[in-house]
Amino acid sequence: MKKIMFGLAAATALGTFAAVETSNIVGYKTTNSGQNLYLTGGMCFVTCGSTDGTFRLGDLKMEGSTWGTDWLQFINPATSVVDSSKNATYYSEAEAIADGGTADDAEWENYDEECLDDVTYPIGTAFLTSFGSTDVTITYSGEINLNAVYSTINCTGKPYAYVANPYPGDLTAGDIKLVNSVWGTDWLQFINPATSVVDSKKNITYYSEAEAIADGGTADDAEWENYDEECKDDTPIPMGSGFLCSFGSPNVQILFPVYTPSEN
Repeated sequence: MKKIMFGLAAATALGTFAAVETSNIVGYKTTNSGQNLYLTGGMCFVTCGSTDGTFRLGDLKMEGSTWGTDWLQFINPATSVVDSSKNATYYSEAEAIADGGTADDAEWENYDEECLDDVTYPIGTAFLTSFGSTDVTITYSGEINLNAVYSTINCTGKPYAYVANPYPGDLTAGDIKLVNSVWGTDWLQFINPATSVVDSKKNITYYSEAEAIADGGTADDAEWENYDEECKDDTPIPMGSGFLCSFGSPNVQILFPVYTPSEN
């Protein structure tokens, strides 16, 4: 099997999976925020047993966080503005135990302390952290997506889609393709995790297969480029991270590779 950059674990080793019967591969990915307060994170698994390519928020855990201080934010893909009605903060196992409860009382909550554990998001959905704490550990757990349908992100009507790498391993931009895009009109942007501001020097746009052929080349000439037309296919897009789209074209689709268990 191809080496992938996360720890695989049997279903019985992770309590979250114990009651779920599945023939797919399950695993987990852990990320530490370090000193960064504004990480781009994302749904890189589907919930075990999911048939619709979604991830349950309750399958994501945090350690070292503080309720009401450390938040996940979700960006409105039509406007690029944070939709504060979807903000989620974690009532951690440590906080629950300190309050006289048990680890089972840990949950995601909104401003009104309503539980958000059962809220689901499509695989490939990214979030922007807004942390007041440092060294927060985020653990994703679930089932690897093996369905090609959910490896394609349709951005019709979503010019500012906030997209996470849904593949169970680290990618580079060269592993990803766009369809219906226009060079210089449609961009991927990367948010600086220390400031929450887009780092425009890292913006990349896709010179598509269709554009390359129209220019007299071949599909092999397709590549990601910066403003200066320098190839940026090696731009890293690690598992569990992502980017903010800025699309001027109306019907762009993002094609991620599909993992198959036969890969080696």
